[in-house]
Amino acid sequence: MDVITREVGSSLLNGCCLEAERARIVSLSLEGLCLSLPEKFHAHLKGLIQQIQLCHQMLLTIADLSQLHIARVPVVTDYLNVILPCFSRSLRDITDFVQNRSLDKEHRWRKMYHVMSEELPGTPLPARFAMYHAFLDMLKHLLTKSPEFDMNGLETLRIRIYQLREARGIPPPSPIHQDHLIRQQKAMAFWEQETNTHWAEDIFTRPLPSRTEFKRSHRFFSRAYGPFRRLGSIDMLSDIKTLAKRTFDDDKVSVTFFLQGLDEIPSLMVRQIHSGEPWAAIKGAHELCIKRDFDSRLTFTRWSVSEGRTKPWAQLTFITWEEMVLFYCTFVCLKVRSPMFVNIREEEYDIRKETKLFQAQIFDDGFNHCLKVYEDALTKRRRLHAAVWDGPLKGCPVWTAFLPDQKGPLRSWLLRKTSHVVAIRDVSPYVFCNNYRASTTDPRQSKFHALELEFTHSQELFEEQAPPSATSSEPSEHDTGPSVEES
Repeated sequence: MDVITREVGSSLLNGCCLEAERARIVSLSLEGLCLSLPEKFHAHLKGLIQQIQLCHQMLLTIADLSQLHIARVPVVTDYLNVILPCFSRSLRDITDFVQNRSLDKEHRWRKMYHVMSEELPGTPLPARFAMYHAFLDMLKHLLTKSPEFDMNGLETLRIRIYQLREARGIPPPSPIHQDHLIRQQKAMAFWEQETNTHWAEDIFTRPLPSRTEFKRSHRFFSRAYGPFRRLGSIDMLSDIKTLAKRTFDDDKVSVTFFLQGLDEIPSLMVRQIHSGEPWAAIKGAHELCIKRDFDSRLTFTRWSVSEGRTKPWAQLTFITWEEMVLFYCTFVCLKVRSPMFVNIREEEYDIRKETKLFQAQIFDDGFNHCLKVYEDALTKRRRLHAAVWDGPLKGCPVWTAFLPDQKGPLRSWLLRKTSHVVAIRDVSPYVFCNNYRASTTDPRQSKFHALELEFTHSQELFEEQAPPSATSSEPSEHDTGPSVEES
């Protein structure tokens, strides 16, 4: 991408982040207004707040993805010029209505709703922001060449936004460049491209079976340490596959897992908003080390060649124990399976502050795996964890499954089928590799659908009050250094 195009793209990405922050502030002011109004007004007002918050998230997502797909930024540039001025004007209009001290709060809301709903016939105020969100969502698909991209849908929304701009007296945007416009026949090529779904794309899209929240007293702010560069200014390879994005602290910090290059090297991008501007840092998974630092926080470290020591790269605080576990296992598996992988500290395989209650060898999907039962010291929740038994990938996670709340009787969720096989009810494994097939009971032959575990040796399993068979998995505090040096 040439210098001029890069500068324009970087400016628009900053515009996305600026309007995302404006949207966040406006949604907070509307939440305050909602608390002051009778309940009969809440449905429409909460609908508006929700749509503004969705736009806030989508704007930051586009900014993040634009860095990873930097060569495709010109494709969405003209479309961002269509929506951003109109979106910004809508937010500023709402701010003016909310801050109008000449009216009481009920009349501020009534006037705002009716005046702004009449600006585009057939589009009430909440629907306006739903339209903005749909347009931004389509730009995300366009940017990433997603098969969900719909050119006709994008054009329909663009025309509606043009009509709103005209009604509000906003000058027309620059014409859409024909060389950037992806026509329907080219869009159809998205479906013709071979798509290889990666296991990490599924991990964070599935609903959690439970949400065990950490106490607020155990939470900390998330932050990144860099070294940073301005979002949009980092050179990227053309072959990028985005796997998953997680946000922290109301999207002030985000981490995106992605594969880059023909070798599909697992990498992470951390983005942080500082003084209203987005900054990013990128590292290969093989260049980072991970540990659980405090109860709800994961800390990533990198090796500094200039200082000859490890330095923090990012600290991420999680709301729920389940998502922290999934994030940790996803990173470790991507790191170990990376083509650039050199080595890993053995303690990285274990999450600190978990106690290993049980360990045995199982025959799983045609392979020997090591099955462990862990209990978290803080939440007292338990999970199953299967890892590679031996070989070069020994210790690499294969899957994890969160056990039901142990308050109920053991027999309500655990069934011994033979001396070697048990079935566990209401358990669905999160798998950290492709093509894995879990063994399950046939619901037609059983009272319930369950995960089956086949042990290589007969033994007493999951006794309710059995003493731990191993000590805590918490590693030594001694830091043995990173896996590789920073180039």
